[in-house]
Order: sequence, then structure tokens, then C-alpha cells
Amino acid sequence: MTNNKRPNRADAWDTFWRSAPKIIKEHLTLTHHDKGIHKMQITLRIETIRKGRKGQSFKIGKTGNPDERVMYKDYFGKYKEMHLLYQSLYPEVISELERHFISKYYRKTKNENIDKAGTGKMNSRDGYYFLYLMI
Repeated sequence: MTNNKRPNRADAWDTFWRSAPKIIKEHLTLTHHDKGIHKMQITLRIETIRKGRKGQSFKIGKTGNPDERVMYKDYFGKYKEMHLLYQSLYPEVISELERHFISKYYRKTKNENIDKAGTGKMNSRDGYYFLYLMI
């Protein structure tokens, strides 16, 4: 005899939320006077994260609301983690960093960034903007 019992709503939501990417909040929050140093630190962070996950697809992006961004259909169920790499009050700083790192990693195997320019607008929930790595 088969069990045709429907899962209860709480179980369905639990399964749904467990499949959402985990947000890793170990970002850099520095003044942007030393952009060269920041880029070196972010590069080291990206390399360290990718080294531990060889063969996995990745994507670099920007957002003003990480909690909302991981739930979009292009990331949900595809990536396991969102690593917040850098935080700033200035969206133009994050946009500049996004363009730099997308361009830097554009030809790397498993990079899923389509556009080198880094597209999309950001709306911040709390005044902060983030550069992130999805993996």
C-alpha cells in the first residue's frame, strides 16, 4: 500500500528554505582610500574560497540586499553559498569593484558571469551595498 499523504505545509517550507544559498557574512568594511590594497585582499579571499571548491561554478555580483538576492530564481537552487566580499555605503564603489573582478575572472573556467560590464541596479535595504561571490 502506498502512502499518498501530502506533506504538511511546515515540511514543505522547511525543505524550501534549506535549499536557499547560505549567506557568508565575512566581508571587508574598509575606507576606500586604499583601493589597491582592497583589490588585493578581495582577490585573496576569492582565491581562497574557490580553492576549497574546485570545479564548482561561480559568479561575481553586487547587491544592496543579500537576503533578497539569494532568493532570485537565477541563484536559488543553483549555488550553495553567497560570500559577501566587500561592503560600502557607496554604490559606485561596489559597481567599480564588480566591473574589475568580473573582468579579472571573466575567462576563468566555471565563471558564469555573462557580461564583463556588470549590469543591474542595486536597491539597498539598510544603506549598505555588497560585492559578492556566488559558489
